[in-house]
Amino acid sequence: MSRIIIKGLASNIDPTYLKNRFSFFGTLTDFKWIRNKNGKEKKFAFLGFSEKEAAAKCISVLDKTFLGKERIEIEKAFRKLPKNKDIKNKIINQSNTELMNWTKDLIEKTNQTGQLFIRNLALICTKEDLENLFKPFGFISFAKIFKPKLFSNDSTNGTIVFGVPECAIKAASFLDGKIFKGRILHIVPGLEKKKKFNRKNTNFIVGNF
Repeated sequence: MSRIIIKGLASNIDPTYLKNRFSFFGTLTDFKWIRNKNGKEKKFAFLGFSEKEAAAKCISVLDKTFLGKERIEIEKAFRKLPKNKDIKNKIINQSNTELMNWTKDLIEKTNQTGQLFIRNLALICTKEDLENLFKPFGFISFAKIFKPKLFSNDSTNGTIVFGVPECAIKAASFLDGKIFKGRILHIVPGLEKKKKFNRKNTNFIVGNF
């Protein structure tokens, strides 16, 4: 319950003021104001907290209160499936197929390297946070948080390498899709970088052939 949706926002509300107002309840991980096709803000926005307790307190205090001249509603944010049963079943079947492919790919690749690539990490996530999250699954030989991409203001990525590949498979199977610090984790097998060609260590034979 660390991600909430705020409904009924006035169009003239300053996003900075909004974030400052809600940060009173806890550390914010992201903020997204939904826009229409013309780029104009709609009357609702999504906001993530690093802790579930902060989101719960925010809902209990500010739900159905006035923000500016508008009365806002705040509730937990969930992904909603379409009402049409055929479309819903298609999405579920597709998800099951993707899960099977993901599991097969995970076992084949991770079993060779013990490395995982973690997407959609909160910007406040540190290397220590990442290690503590994965540490219960086994010995970690390497961990890294990557610098956010240019103009990215909501998430970043990281990588973890386990000493035993089976630990990586277990960790990914358990943590993929879980919410961590207000963000839904996406975990895929990490591939080792190809070794760069080192000209200094290469011996050339010069002669006539």
